[in-house]
Amino acid sequence: MLLGPGDDLACTPLSLELSKGISLQALTYIFALHQAPDSISSQGTWLLHIRAKVLCSRCAACGGT
Repeated sequence: MLLGPGDDLACTPLSLELSKGISLQALTYIFALHQAPDSISSQGTWLLHIRAKVLCSRCAACGGT
């Protein structure tokens, strides 16, 4: 599980470091700590390269969706 994958600037360095220890294809979940752009803006890039499910908490301010 990848927790809080960050923005697009963090995507390449993070994926390079992760791939030193595990196969990126082994990632099954990406957990967005919150839905703010700085937390999850790299989601699209990650999903182009791995087959993971994105998980996030419910947003109380928007009725739980």
